[in-house]
Amino acid sequence: MLKYASQTQVARQHWSDETSLFELRFFIIALSASFEASDVHTERGQTPKALNDFTIHGLWPKKYRGKDPKCKSQEQFNITVLQGLRSDLLRLWPSLSNYSSPETFWKHEFDKHGKCALQDPLIHDQYNYFKFGIDLMKKLNLLEALKNHGITPNASKQYNKTAFQKVFESELGHNGSIKCINASGQSSVNLLEEVRLCLNLTHQYTDCPPIGKCPEKFTFPPFES
Repeated sequence: MLKYASQTQVARQHWSDETSLFELRFFIIALSASFEASDVHTERGQTPKALNDFTIHGLWPKKYRGKDPKCKSQEQFNITVLQGLRSDLLRLWPSLSNYSSPETFWKHEFDKHGKCALQDPLIHDQYNYFKFGIDLMKKLNLLEALKNHGITPNASKQYNKTAFQKVFESELGHNGSIKCINASGQSSVNLLEEVRLCLNLTHQYTDCPPIGKCPEKFTFPPFES
C-alpha cells in the first residue's frame, strides 16, 4: 500500500526568490528492467538481480513552467558523507548503468538537482537530500499496490495508462506521470521506463503535470535482466 508523505507543514519564508518559484518537486522512480532493455544501457556495470523493484532515478526540484532551476551552493559533493546511507542507496537509489561504481551518478544528481533542494529547510545538506529520497522510497510500496490492482510485470502483456492512473489516484489521492521508451532493436515495442510522483513544498503528494511521452498501451516488463 502506498503511504502519504510526511504531514509536516513547514513555513517557507526563508526560501530565496528563485526557489519560491518551485511549485512542484518530482520524485522519480525508475524501472531497472526497462532501463536494461533500452538502447541507453551500458555494460560498465551489471545490475544485480536483487534489484527486483522500483528504484529511485532522482529527486528533482521543479517549476510548473519553464526550464529546470539552477542553484548555486557552496556545498560540494562529498562521498564520505554518504557512508552511513550507502547500503540503502545501493538498494534504493543505485546507478543502473554502473552499479558497481555509483559515485559519479550520485554526484551528478546532487550537483544538478540536490543543490536546489538544499534551500528546503527540511533538507538543507547533502546527507539529508539523499536521506529524504530514501525515506520517501521506504514509505512507498508501489509494486505491491500495482499488484493489488491486477498490474504485474509481464513481458508479454500490455497495460494502458488509465489503469496506472487509477492506482495512483486510489493510493495517493493524486495522479502520477509515466514515461516510456522503445525496447532495444524494437521500435514498435513500448516499455514502461519511469513512474513519476510529485510532491509540493510541504512534502505532500500532489498532481503531476504531463511528463514525457507514453502511448496509450505499453508493456510493464519484468525487473530481472
